[in-house]
This record gives sequence, structure tokens and C-alpha cells, in this order.
Amino acid sequence: VQPASLEKMGQREFALTAGHLIDRKGIDVVIAALKIAKDAGVRVHLVVAGEGPEREALIRQAEESGVADQVQFVGNQSQEDVLRLMKASTFFVLASRAEGMPLVVAEAMACGTPVVVTEVDGIPDMVQHGSTGLLVPSEDAHALAKAMVSLVTDSSYRRSLAEKGQEWALK
Repeated sequence: VQPASLEKMGQREFALTAGHLIDRKGIDVVIAALKIAKDAGVRVHLVVAGEGPEREALIRQAEESGVADQVQFVGNQSQEDVLRLMKASTFFVLASRAEGMPLVVAEAMACGTPVVVTEVDGIPDMVQHGSTGLLVPSEDAHALAKAMVSLVTDSSYRRSLAEKGQEWALK
């Protein structure tokens, strides 16, 4: 998937999440956060890279929540394409319920992409809240929506997080 093909979503800015579509990854929480943000007047577009057993349930959730037009499932992507999507995205989001030390977060930060991630397991060792990225509690769609809205609406804050996150990742 080339970033140019994402324009069919009607907007060039988008958030990216990537990984196996399983319950542990919390993509359902991201979709719930999209609905909360939409209800607050901010439309966040999401690209979901990956496949898995939760795909149909996630598509159904997006449809039932009224945010299906804001979500694009692009399936499994090569590492090169995921990195291309990261670089093109407004921010990277990972709402995992459990996670070790996810390389994908460091990769996003190294790409200069701000991150909003859940504060589970090893992630707080990688991301310093408000400096190198944003940490939110797992399962908290309202906190996730607030963080996503702040990244969409405040470009200078987004830029600051991206720069500091990239500096950390490259060290």
C-alpha cells in the first residue's frame, strides 16, 4: 500500500496501527476512541496494517460505531511498506493490553513519527509521557481519544514529540 492510495479516505493525515489483529493488541479500544473523538468534533482517520482473527469483528465494530469511513484495513504489509506508512502517518498508535518491548514503537519513533501507546509492560521504558510520546492507560478509550485528538489538533506539540522520540530512538 502506497501512502498515495490512502487519499481515498478523503484525507492525507492518518494515524497508523500495525500488528496482528488479535484481542491483546487493543485495536477495538482504538476504534472506540475514534468514536469518542468524532463525537467531540474531531475526525481521526486510522490505517490498520495487519491481519488476524479479529479483523471481521473490528470491521463490524467500526461500522456499528459510525466510524467505518475513518478506518482502512490494509492487511499484511512488508516491513518496508509499514515503515513507509509510519513515515507518512500523523502518528502511530498502539493500544495493547499486554506487550513486551514492541520494536514497532521504537521503529515509529526512529521514523520521526509521534507515538501514543498504552502504559503496559515494557512500553513505559521506551516512551516518556509528554516528552518522547504519549502514554495512556490500557483499556481507556477516553484517555486514548484525548491523546489522539491532541496529536491531530496541535502540530507543534506533535512535532516536539516526534523530534524527541526520534532522538531517543536513534540513541
